[in-house]
Amino acid sequence: REYVRHYVDEMHKAHPGVQIASNWLYSTLVPEKPDLPVDFLSGDFLGNSPIAGARIEARYLARNGLSWDLMAWGFQYSGSGGTGFVHKPAIQLQQEASVVLAQGGGFQIYYQPSRAGHIDARFTRVMERVAQFCSARQTYCWKTETVPQIAVLYSRHSLYTQTNRLFGGWNNADRCARGWMDALLASHYSVDVLPDWQLTQHGKDYGLIAVPERTDIGDEAEAQLRSLAASGVSLLIAGPANVVRFQDLLGIRPLGDAEKVGTMYVRGKDLIASVQTTWQQMAPLSGTKIADYRFPDADTTKDGIIAATTRETGASKMIAIPGNIGEIYADTHAPALAQFVDGLVRRAFTPLVECEAPTGVELVLRRRAGRLQAHLINTLGMQVAGNYGTHDYVTPVPSLQLRVRSAKAPRKVTARPGNHVVDFRWERGTTTIAFGPLAIYDILEFEGT
Repeated sequence: REYVRHYVDEMHKAHPGVQIASNWLYSTLVPEKPDLPVDFLSGDFLGNSPIAGARIEARYLARNGLSWDLMAWGFQYSGSGGTGFVHKPAIQLQQEASVVLAQGGGFQIYYQPSRAGHIDARFTRVMERVAQFCSARQTYCWKTETVPQIAVLYSRHSLYTQTNRLFGGWNNADRCARGWMDALLASHYSVDVLPDWQLTQHGKDYGLIAVPERTDIGDEAEAQLRSLAASGVSLLIAGPANVVRFQDLLGIRPLGDAEKVGTMYVRGKDLIASVQTTWQQMAPLSGTKIADYRFPDADTTKDGIIAATTRETGASKMIAIPGNIGEIYADTHAPALAQFVDGLVRRAFTPLVECEAPTGVELVLRRRAGRLQAHLINTLGMQVAGNYGTHDYVTPVPSLQLRVRSAKAPRKVTARPGNHVVDFRWERGTTTIAFGPLAIYDILEFEGT
């Protein structure tokens, strides 16, 4: 803090008009409450699955009340790392830009010139195409505000007490939060990241808070979550340590100690998902319902062990999942596991907007000048593996359907950019829209809802 404060203060004294950031400050890598006089926030992202990394970073940076941007590397190392750089086509960078723009931030691209300072004209043309893509959406994205739906708790307390690092990247230590965010996005929930230091200020805004399987979220966060539950906020409590910590609120009794299990499966809609991880056995108390089971082999007709429970406490609903589901999803992204999660979440939370689309369509709800927006991002075919380092085509989504809960019919629904008026049907408190094709990133803006 002293280091950054000193140089920022001195630069501001010498050049008051200069805007200064400190790379990755107040992101998941440095999850502190902002108190330094930086003018904006920024970070750069690279490597495999860059969209997954940008998703969580964009959502965290957007929490801080400062202007921010993320910088994508325009290239990355190949699978072996021994064949040099692989440069990203414009369409891949447009996909990466979309998840940043949708959270209200800015986007930039990093290239390395030659030692003499030469920039290849091909890079310039790629940047031009990406700049045109971003500029067309700037008016509808820049500094929009979230529409709170589901929040994933990001626990700095757990990172600080359970890792041997000053700051991140945290490697696997925060993959549970990343996994929970991705699992919820796969079912088209609009998801925010909620730092633990914002629980008191913003926790009450959300219908559901998912608490990933940290081993120690801290007494302060526990007290704040209990207070939020008493006020009507529903909680999804995951992981053995958290389930034991909140056992009275969840209405369960732990049975023995948590154990790492071998073969284990849960049921999705279409398939079963392997959940070979650490589980806490538990028994439901009076008033608590068994929501689903896990099974020691692929036969899901017998020998089920409780995998999840639900309980109503006043106006709030509690979901207990005593296994490390977020970590498993981060490692596999198995559709069946996302379906398992979706089936539980729907017992406790009704979204403002429901979306019927392929899993790769990301839904982000925002507001601009009071108008509800549904940001729709096509992440199909996103880069995930080093030996497939880039892609130059994104398959459009031919059609999707949105159902929006609204007390009255909107005056108009407009697709941005392009300003095309979209047909809709309103009936009994629900606005239904059939939209498509979705190329990469479009925004539906509602007037009069």
